[in-house]
Amino acid sequence: MSYHSRIESAFSPAKETFETLWLSLLRKESQHQRFFIASVHGGDGATTVAACAAIGLARHLSEPVVLIEANIKNPGLAFQMSLPGAPGFVELMRGEAPLEDVTHGTGVPGLSCVCAGGPNAGSLGGNRRLQEILGELEHEYRVIVFDAGPILPYSDSSLLLQYVDEAILVASAGKTRDQDILKAAQIISASETPLVGTVLNFYRKEVPTWVAAE
Repeated sequence: MSYHSRIESAFSPAKETFETLWLSLLRKESQHQRFFIASVHGGDGATTVAACAAIGLARHLSEPVVLIEANIKNPGLAFQMSLPGAPGFVELMRGEAPLEDVTHGTGVPGLSCVCAGGPNAGSLGGNRRLQEILGELEHEYRVIVFDAGPILPYSDSSLLLQYVDEAILVASAGKTRDQDILKAAQIISASETPLVGTVLNFYRKEVPTWVAAE
């Protein structure tokens, strides 16, 4: 069974939750959209939620979507999706590989993926380069989904917030403390990027719950 099939099977009890998520995210009047999905802490399941979001958006839109693994310090998407880990986002940012060499099909119609890239990447850096990359991507993709690193402790992933339209926070039920969720939400708020909601993961036998932001 493919990775995306395993994801859909695992999250099938939460189909209604994710249907609500897709509808709340999509803005029909927007030509392009960029989403930032990050956990409060590592291990909260942001990569799985980001992959599920990208799969759902690609299928609901019937337009091209790209999932970018920006969690360069603890990548896992390449293994999960059986894709080459490098070259990837790191090499793209450094100018060591062109976009066509780091972008891979996933088996889901309309969905491509850029994995994190080489090890020991250090800081993302390169704001001007990131702007150039986003411009290239938006020539080909309607939606860009960033699978970012955890917000706490404060990391480079938060620097991506200035380049996205909306953010989604992922927390772990029974594990993530309320004060940590609030702190992560405040970091997002300080960037002036709208926090559209929080996915409470591992809730009721690992079925996630979508909590819309007020």
